[in-house]
Amino acid sequence: MIIENFDDFYDEYQGFSAYIAFCMTGDKELSRDISQEVFISLFKLKDRLDYSNRYRLRKLVLKVTTNKCNDYFRKSLAKQRFCSIEDENGREIADERNNPEAEILRMEEAAYRKLVLEGLQKRNPMNYDILLKTKMHRMTAAEVASEYGITTNNVNNRNLRSKAWMIEEMEKLCRQSHKK
Repeated sequence: MIIENFDDFYDEYQGFSAYIAFCMTGDKELSRDISQEVFISLFKLKDRLDYSNRYRLRKLVLKVTTNKCNDYFRKSLAKQRFCSIEDENGREIADERNNPEAEILRMEEAAYRKLVLEGLQKRNPMNYDILLKTKMHRMTAAEVASEYGITTNNVNNRNLRSKAWMIEEMEKLCRQSHKK
């Protein structure tokens, strides 16, 4: 498909944006909302975009989507810390940080995450190492790529696949625990 205008650009990359957002959030509806926000932001730049350079367009969509997801997480965290939450009747809901049930659920989720990471390490040690280096040790994709003798794009793809696999495994574990 030849990209000649913003409509073509949207048609080509909206799904990609939603996929990236889903990999980061694990929530299908939220990922669609984030993708829409991405393209609202990009629409403001439509006259300055170079539609002939597909690589730069894809990179731009990836960057803006990642930033929008990070903004969402920051806003969510701020709401949890500083806002009092009320239900439909105006009653204040107990602070989740002091709720024993919520703490048990957080501990359970942490245990699931550990199991999933261990599973990734056994299933694909190289992807596990790449994920740790880029996310935990804050190495750039270029640094990791040169260390492994692969492309930066390959590093990013491995991270995306690892995250997608981990999300799927977390969902499986959650479904299994709810069946018990």
